[in-house]
Amino acid sequence: MFFCGLGPDPGKMHQRHEACHKPIDAIKGLALTSGEQMSLPAVQNAEPIGAVGEVRLRRGTLDKVLKFAGSVRVGIVLLVLLGAACTIGMLVMQQNVDGFSEYYAELTPAQRTVYGSLGFFNIYYAWYFNALLAALSLNIIISTLDRLPKILPYFSRPASTVPLRWLREQRNSASVTLGAAPDDAAAAIENAFMKAGWGKPVRSERKGITYFFAEKGRWNRLAFCAVHVALLTIFLGGFLTAQLGSNGNLPLYPGQTTNLIFDTAFDLDRMRQITKQLPFEVTCTDIEQRLIRHDGPLTANNTIDWITRFTIRDETGVHTAEVGMNRPYDHRGYRFFQASFVPIG
Repeated sequence: MFFCGLGPDPGKMHQRHEACHKPIDAIKGLALTSGEQMSLPAVQNAEPIGAVGEVRLRRGTLDKVLKFAGSVRVGIVLLVLLGAACTIGMLVMQQNVDGFSEYYAELTPAQRTVYGSLGFFNIYYAWYFNALLAALSLNIIISTLDRLPKILPYFSRPASTVPLRWLREQRNSASVTLGAAPDDAAAAIENAFMKAGWGKPVRSERKGITYFFAEKGRWNRLAFCAVHVALLTIFLGGFLTAQLGSNGNLPLYPGQTTNLIFDTAFDLDRMRQITKQLPFEVTCTDIEQRLIRHDGPLTANNTIDWITRFTIRDETGVHTAEVGMNRPYDHRGYRFFQASFVPIG
């Protein structure tokens, strides 16, 4: 924002005092000097002073708890813990990843017991991971509700007049004397604002001083709200997926039809496979491996894309689908994506 104050010589101006009005305590705020008289109306159903103090103590404690829960320090700590949990999820192979059986077989019995008891094999669905997400979401909500009311007045009631002392204390502050009539000086200031790209300033007067106010990037103050809403949306989507979603592998070869998917469950040091039934049938019609060099080997290093073509049959009919690398297919809330290719001959 940019301020400009136009007025008489500051050396001839009287000192101004800003008054800050605050509620006066009903007990401690009364003072009488000698010779003064004061009558107070009777108070009906007055609450005991001890009860008032107890309520204020509870409110003060609640304010401190909310301030701590919504502080930046707590948010940073939660982000670090959440990042550490995600790092563990990258270092320890998760049970729904292809090749987990071989990875699990290579672990020592002690590693299996420790990792299993701590939930490292399925850390993104562990209770403490969801607790961290919930705590971080609460921190974001409290900090947003605490900061947003302080920013809204900049939109509804922008401070177009400020004390001259405050203006002089700013780092980018300068004083210029114009030897012109007030109207000519005001026109020159408005032109200077517009030439500098600030647009036409808002002109207002207060106590004989003319102020010119302009600002740019007002909506930037709400950028943190967009970031917070985006984070909460991601957290909520991940939580709902973890609680209500269903994952599994669907191995297919051309000509095969199935309605079963397979998932891996882990109980301490034992691993077992779970079979889930889909509400439709999937038939694989073709698989394709697109090579970078057509005369090269059929290896991953020489592959640009893997493509699986299939049909889905349900009560609504037959649907043709195709998935490839980074090209999933959605059907009735289920998302099919290419996981891996296994050579069978």
